[in-house]
Amino acid sequence: MMKELDRQKYLHDQASMLESAKLAGIKKVAKNMLGMGIDIVTIVKATGLTKQEINDLQK
Repeated sequence: MMKELDRQKYLHDQASMLESAKLAGIKKVAKNMLGMGIDIVTIVKATGLTKQEINDLQK
């Protein structure tokens, strides 16, 4: 029973790390797009980030 719980925790931790890395990558792409002068509406469509998330990247 304990091994199964350990395995589930490990898999959950791995999924969380992958999701964090994915989000970091998307934010990096959005920052690059901002640097290229691409408008926020296009960045929202391309990345799936919200306007607020993109505005936060500009700070």
